[in-house]
Amino acid sequence: DLHSFPTRRSSDLHIGSFDELRSSQRLPRISTAAQPQIAAALRVVVCVALLLLAVRQVEVDEVLARADTRLLLAVALAAMLLGASAWPQATRWRLIACTLHVRLDRSLALRATLISFFLLAVTPSTLAADGARAIALRGSGPDWTCSIHSVLVDRLLGLATLLLVALAGIPLLLAEAPPLRNIVGWPLFVAVIASAASGIALLSRRLPRRWLRFRTVREWARLVQTLRTVLSHRRFLSGASLCSLFIMAISMTAFWLIAAAAGARADLATVLGIFPIVLLASALPISVGGWGARELGLVALYPYLIGRAHV
Repeated sequence: DLHSFPTRRSSDLHIGSFDELRSSQRLPRISTAAQPQIAAALRVVVCVALLLLAVRQVEVDEVLARADTRLLLAVALAAMLLGASAWPQATRWRLIACTLHVRLDRSLALRATLISFFLLAVTPSTLAADGARAIALRGSGPDWTCSIHSVLVDRLLGLATLLLVALAGIPLLLAEAPPLRNIVGWPLFVAVIASAASGIALLSRRLPRRWLRFRTVREWARLVQTLRTVLSHRRFLSGASLCSLFIMAISMTAFWLIAAAAGARADLATVLGIFPIVLLASALPISVGGWGARELGLVALYPYLIGRAHV
């Protein structure tokens, strides 16, 4: 008898079929261990794509024709200057460590900074460069929290200096290239104001206690407290400011040497206006060591100063 067999309601059949279909069509999830490798591969792809876009805007034949001994010497001297900038950066890092009552040897700070320079240029993110310095400091005695916080505070101070120098160069750049007002001027001004407002809000206000239940928030609160401690020392502020400005002056001098030797425009408006903006572009976490973003920023801004489409 057909009526003696158990039957399923149409609603049960529909729900069961839908669940089976949904489970069969579910996309495979990417494992947590594979995510860093995928992110690094994407940054390499973005780096290559940006470099290709930059090369398309450059007159390669003219560049090769100017590649004489003078240009090669300028590049070598610029490389030496950039290497020498490790000294003021290591000094600033030692000032931060001293403020946190952490002993950091001068030679250790310099060696770790030079290693971080190399890692910053060849790795997809700043994690390896900052990690090398934190590991070096951790090996001399301090705990991991102080080691990591000293490096992060140094990184934040360098970024703050770069934003301020870029903002100071905007009037010179706009005086030479008024069309950049809406492309660079206002966006950079808004970015600096937003960054300053966010920093002041974080330093002046304490996080609600209920937020501290989360580990990430607790670590962030500890970093903010470390930043408050460092910035509360006036002697540190004067020394760190001098070191930061010295680093920027060395970097700008290296840029001026190469630009002048290559026959490109290298006056004060170009160096002070373009170079900090290009460094900010290279700080974006989208490529390997800023490669591609830095070059594309140069070839995108230079035509506004020289009056032609190609650099």
